[in-house]
This record gives sequence, structure tokens and C-alpha cells, in this order.
Amino acid sequence: NYNISVAVTDRFIDELQHSPQKAHEVLNPRTKVWSKLEKVDEDGKATGQFWAVGELWDMILDHAHATGEPGVVFIDRINARNPIKNVGLIEATNPCGEQPLHPYDSCNLGSINLGLFVKSEGGQPTFDWEAYKEVIHTTTRFLDDVIEVNRYPLPQIDNMSKTTRRIGLGVMGFADALYKLGIAYNTEAACAFGEEVMRVLNDESHLASEVLAEERGVFPAWEGSDWEKEGRRLRNSYTTTVAPTGTISIIANCSGGIEPMFSLAFIRQVMKDTQGRPTIMKEVNYVFEQMAAARGIYSPELVDRLIEEGTLAHIDELPQDIKDIFVCAHDITPYWHMKMQAAFQRHCDSSISKTINFPNEATVDDVREIYELAIEEGVKGVTVYRDGCREMQPMALK
Repeated sequence: NYNISVAVTDRFIDELQHSPQKAHEVLNPRTKVWSKLEKVDEDGKATGQFWAVGELWDMILDHAHATGEPGVVFIDRINARNPIKNVGLIEATNPCGEQPLHPYDSCNLGSINLGLFVKSEGGQPTFDWEAYKEVIHTTTRFLDDVIEVNRYPLPQIDNMSKTTRRIGLGVMGFADALYKLGIAYNTEAACAFGEEVMRVLNDESHLASEVLAEERGVFPAWEGSDWEKEGRRLRNSYTTTVAPTGTISIIANCSGGIEPMFSLAFIRQVMKDTQGRPTIMKEVNYVFEQMAAARGIYSPELVDRLIEEGTLAHIDELPQDIKDIFVCAHDITPYWHMKMQAAFQRHCDSSISKTINFPNEATVDDVREIYELAIEEGVKGVTVYRDGCREMQPMALK
């Protein structure tokens, strides 16, 4: 029940693209000496052969296809865009990949439910940008308050959290907002809307952090940071991230993070009973349920069919406009998943938790294509999941 990620450097990417047959070299963190990565046999004995860069990349792709692990973290990109290089290098992220952290730093995250900002004006749905900005300022202040009132398990965590004052304001309910606005997830319009949502979040949270800095002072590591070089006095070294929001989106009854819905109706498998059987819960997306009821097409039979098939695409009797808008993970090609991740990453201090969903029949080459697209798009990491590749997965169809 934990994630594995491989840290990939710019050097590795360059060699992968230009000399994949070259022996991969690793750096000893204690001696700072580079050496080739030698292969060993089943008994752990050296073979005199060395791993090529391309071989290691193929192994990563094979396992990602087979199990969804490992993900990849582009660690040099993370450090290049780290505004507090004066604090030190970042070597790892939190488990879901959205929050690269310095040693002993903490994830102080909160997410805004985008679906609640879609209003109807003259019968047309619109996004309330002014209300959204107001909530961004409130929640930025709230997360900064959390740093003060929190009780930390270790003095080192207490010290680092108050030195960087890193917060991670993000979003959830993105798929719900798209449904309400009548925008299909797998379109340029959806990517443009997502990018604007994140740009406003990033810009306004920085402004809110500047207001806090006037009241309370800058974060202690501000001097020597990139923010000082830019002449911006911020209370927080980082303000934005996009988390998966697994539990909080369930509590808030909204779609998770910036993910599309897994299905409009699905089975959620949760805690097992004393016989080891998971508890099964049926869930239906509230936006779809309301729309389907209003248009007279909702029925228990439709829900059961969605739990079987995971998509409206093959239900001929439904109107085409509904099928076009209410797309789910199974309807969206991995290309559009990655384009959406890249759209949000362009305006995010930290990183994005995003799973690139594949159908069960996807090939290793399909995974390779998306990992290479991740390199091209400039994202900070990539994680894939091929439906059904694990015996037990939290959300499933029948």
C-alpha cells in the first residue's frame, strides 16, 4: 500500500535520447564518485556486465505497464524550479508525487471544490471567478494559520515547516465543474479552462501570501531565495499544489483532484470484514444524477449498466450531447490525460498528482509513448495505471 517512484535526472533523459546503449552510471552520495551500474546474478554476484540506460528505461516501462509501479519523478526539473534553493536540494516527493519536499518538511494541503463555483446566469452555466478568487485568499490565510496551530511529531519537522512555511492550496471537483459547464474533459477547451483555473489559483495565492507577509513577515528562508531575487515578499515559499484529494473529495461528495470520473457510477471497495471480504458501496456522480433526472433518463437500470461498462459511450438510446459531455476515464485517451496534467503544471509551485489511466488492453509501447510525452511536456512526474492490472483496486466496475 505505498507508491514507488524512480528519480530521473536530466542527464539520464539526455543519454536515453542520444545514447541509450551507454552504460548507466550512478553517483555514490557519500563519496560523490560515479560508477557504472553492474548487473548481478540470482545469488547477488557480479556478472561483469553493466546496465544500459535504455535497458533500465525498458524495465521501468515494463513494470509500470504490469502493475502501475514505478512512477517517474523528474528530479532535476523539480530542483530547477525550486524557489528555495538556499534551503537545499530536494531528493524526494510525498507518496502521491504532488509535493516535493526538503528533509523534515511537511505537506500542509487544502483543496477548493471547483464544482461549487459553477452558477447559472440566464439559463447558461458560468464559472464565478470573483467568488473563486475570494476563497483563494481565505484559504491561503487558513493554511498559513495551520502552520502555527499544528502540533508537530518531531522538533525537526516543526523547525523546517516554519522555516519554509510551505503550503499546498489546490483544487478538486474539476470533473464536476466541466460537467456543469458542458465541456468535455478530452478537449482543448477543457485544457484551456483547467490552465486558467490554475493560473488564477497560483497568482491569487501569491498575492494573498504577500498580504500575509505585510502583516506577519516573510518566511524565514526568504533571504537568499528566488522570491527575494524577484523582489516579492511572500509569507510562504510555496503556495500551490494539486493533490489527489482521495478522502476529502469523498467527504465533500465531489470528483477527486483534476481527475476525470472513473465512471459515472461505480463500486467502491473499502475496509474488509472479518472474513476478508471488502465492503462494497455503489456510488453515482451527483451532477450526472441530477441532469439525468431532469431529462427523464435516470433509472436504477442505467446505474447498473454504468457499473458494468464504465461509460455512456455504447448506450445507443441516450442523447449524443450527454454522451459527449459526460466522459469518464475509460473514454479519455492517455494523450488527453497528459495534456491536462501539463496544463495545470504550467502554473503550479509544486507538482500535480495525476494518474494517466489506460484500458486493460494497453501495451507497453502505449505506456512508453506517454512517458516520452511527459518528458516533452515539461511535467515534474508521471504515473500510469492500466485498469485491472492489480487484483484489488479501490474503484472498480463489475
